Amino acid sequence: MKRPDDDGSLIPLIAFYFVVAATLILVVADASKFYLARRSLQGVADGAALASAHSVSTSDLYGGGDSSRLRLDGDVCQAVADYGTANDLATRFDRLAMSGYAGNQVGDCVANGADHVTVVAQDRVKLPLVSILGVLDSKFADGVQLTVVAHAAMRCDTC
Repeated sequence: MKRPDDDGSLIPLIAFYFVVAATLILVVADASKFYLARRSLQGVADGAALASAHSVSTSDLYGGGDSSRLRLDGDVCQAVADYGTANDLATRFDRLAMSGYAGNQVGDCVANGADHVTVVAQDRVKLPLVSILGVLDSKFADGVQLTVVAHAAMRCDTC
C-alpha cells in the first residue's frame, strides 16, 4: 500500500544530487585544466632558461675554468625572446609573458659572469567554474593568473 506522504519526495533529492555532481565535475575540470596549464607553462620556462643558459663563456669552457659552474656571458633577454619565437609560443598561449635575467638581478639582461639565469613565465588560464563565477564577480572574468619560475646553470664536471 502506498503512503500519501511519499509523493514527490524523489524529485528534490535527484535535483540536489545533480547539483552536487555538476559542481564536482566542474571542480575536477578546473583542477585538471589548471594543473595541465601550469605544467605546460613550467616546461616552456624550463626550456627558455636552458636556452638562455646555453650561452656559456668559451674561456671558462675551453680554458679550464676554476669551478664546476660555468660563467655566462650572453644576453638572457634576447635568448628568451629567441626561444619564444623559435617555438612559436605566441600561438600556444593566450597571454604569455616571459622575462629572463642573469643571476639574481631582476631586470639584468646581460649575464656578464653570472653563474645562472632565471626565467619568469606568466599566463592567464580560463577555467570553467571560474568562468561561471566571472559572471557574478568581474575579478574572475579574465581567468586565473599562472606564474612559474625556472633557473638554469651550466655545469662542467670535467673542466
